[in-house]
Amino acid sequence: MPAVVKNSRLFYAHIIFISYLWLRLRYSRSENIKYNLFFRSLIRTFARVMKKTVIYLMLAAGVVMLGACKQKKQTDDIITTKYVPKKPGAPIRMQKTTLTDNVSWGGQSYEVKIVREPADSLPMAKNEIGQQYVDNRIALTITRSGNTTPFFSRTFSRASFASYLTGDYSRNSLLANMRMRGVEASELTFTVAIAPPDATDDEFLPLKLSINRNGGIAIKVEDDMEMLAEPQ
Repeated sequence: MPAVVKNSRLFYAHIIFISYLWLRLRYSRSENIKYNLFFRSLIRTFARVMKKTVIYLMLAAGVVMLGACKQKKQTDDIITTKYVPKKPGAPIRMQKTTLTDNVSWGGQSYEVKIVREPADSLPMAKNEIGQQYVDNRIALTITRSGNTTPFFSRTFSRASFASYLTGDYSRNSLLANMRMRGVEASELTFTVAIAPPDATDDEFLPLKLSINRNGGIAIKVEDDMEMLAEPQ
């Protein structure tokens, strides 16, 4: 019910009631029949107006309560987001990195250069959702100070260490990194990291690569899990 109509009915009801009281007081002692009939008609009119007003007020209250219940019901609803599985994207590759170190070995100074570079021609590794990862090649060059011809130069891939890999590392992994460790028992040693896709910094298989003074190499699975952090 519009507020204007409701307020108008209340106003007229009040006017009729006040008029009734005033006339009743003024003519309360009158025995004139026409005044008695007038009072009766006035009372009936006032009763009809008040009855309609009460009905309208009850209807309005019911609408308000219904709206409140409906709003409460809506706020109790649980809204969930549909789970959308992540889909594989373009192959992920590590950045190319170049590390250069100088080391004294056998009384002479050597420059050691390690270059890691993604290689699209190598078989790719995949994680659990099928996301592909590009494998790497690592080029190791050792040059004696004052010489232009390298003492040692070789490019490694994961296949270079295949005979030392077992389990998941043999089926699905990457050649992740190589770091120089130093000189041990007259050999220049390096740590090689073979890692699964999506690997964390401490999740990898360490291999020890040793190079002797004649350029020969030896590889073994390393028990020590030390590994320098990934270059930025």
